[in-house]
Amino acid sequence: MKYAYLDGDNIGNSLRNLLDHGKEREAIHLSRRIKLAIFQIEVFAKSLDDVEIVFAGGDDVLLRFNYDKYGYVFLEDVAKIFTRITGLSMSCGIGNDANQARGSLINAKKTRNGTIRIFNPEVDTSNLAMEPTRLYVFVTALPPDSYINVIAHCNAYYKNLQKVTLVGIIRDRGKIASHKSYLGVIKNNINEQLDSLSCGKYSEFYSQIVDQEASRRSETTKCEEIEISEHISPSECKRYESIKDVDIHTEVVVYESLSSFISACIHSEQSAVTLFDVTSVSKDYLVDVFSLIRLQKATSIHSFILTNGPNFKDKYKNLIHRLTYGTTYKWPCLAKSQHTEDIFFDRDEAALLEDDVKNLRMDLKSQSKYCNELENLIANKFASFWSALYFLILLSLYIWAVKVTFWSSKGWEEVEPLTVVIPNAFLLLNYLLQLFFSKEEFSLSPLSLKSVLLTWRKKDLENLRIKRMS
Repeated sequence: MKYAYLDGDNIGNSLRNLLDHGKEREAIHLSRRIKLAIFQIEVFAKSLDDVEIVFAGGDDVLLRFNYDKYGYVFLEDVAKIFTRITGLSMSCGIGNDANQARGSLINAKKTRNGTIRIFNPEVDTSNLAMEPTRLYVFVTALPPDSYINVIAHCNAYYKNLQKVTLVGIIRDRGKIASHKSYLGVIKNNINEQLDSLSCGKYSEFYSQIVDQEASRRSETTKCEEIEISEHISPSECKRYESIKDVDIHTEVVVYESLSSFISACIHSEQSAVTLFDVTSVSKDYLVDVFSLIRLQKATSIHSFILTNGPNFKDKYKNLIHRLTYGTTYKWPCLAKSQHTEDIFFDRDEAALLEDDVKNLRMDLKSQSKYCNELENLIANKFASFWSALYFLILLSLYIWAVKVTFWSSKGWEEVEPLTVVIPNAFLLLNYLLQLFFSKEEFSLSPLSLKSVLLTWRKKDLENLRIKRMS
């Protein structure tokens, strides 16, 4: 069993180009076709043995499959489904585990669009080490210590931490500018604390909330620096010094746009390890943030926990240089606990979006029209054939009767008894056929025979179609 990581090529660029040219409707349609394509890929994968869907969302699919049984052909079929529905290509990386598959995908995309690449340890491992890590920290309070702990942990345990984004959530769009300034204060507090710690000192920050909601207006004061050189080694100071090289950004997100923001973070065009920290997020938004990340089928949701509780007297002892990972602090993944690991938030992708439903209805209507035309053609040919045969039988009887009447020695005497027998036989046969088929439908009357045959054959074809569909 191997893992295959598939990802659509140039999706972000395609959407961006459409939006840049004012083609918003086309961009929306492409986005919906991508969702439909991923859904169709899931349906296809589930129909096969020895194929397991690990996750599917956005334009990404991670599969676990029997490589010896399916090989490249299966993955080519999956990519063809994506291309047929979206018109865009899909690249794929194969590995013995998800990490290797992701590394192979990165190299596949560097080769050319639509490439399928199997894991090469000499190339893919080194490339994976270069892959950046993005950390999104949801913030509320002004004091910087908790944010520094998270950044320091990620800088030590994740390769190439290049970007940290402090995310603030607000409900009032009119407060975006003021909340941007608020996040700027938090960023400055982090930088000032790092400056102090790298010199063997510690600064205590106090925040006074002037308004009821911290995101509206707060004031912060910084006390004099405390000398903690006895409690921090030079190597630990250098650790804080190195964190100052990490690029810290701020982002204000309006509550209504939270879903699209999280989706953009996870499905960014630039390949990276994406981490979310909810240690300091407001309780009003914690469930929303967790649920929206899981809806995108991501699991990297973490929270920094002091296992022995915080020290309120000597606050510097709450910093990471005084803590031991796994003993006095943890940074667990909230999506992989005993109670949340098996919970998988999933949108009902079978319920297609409005445009897709509309398109399917149009396709169904077109196919229904085609079926009706085909059934009419078959029924018409059927009725014409038997009507012609019926005409030939009657014509033969007429010719025989004329021949016997005018050219036979007995003449009319031989034909006369048949003028009673044949009409009565015809009448009896007509009654019999009506009982066999239905009294209302079938008749051997020359004037209505073709119409009756056409109607009967068309209903027979309709019943056959309905039976097969059911």
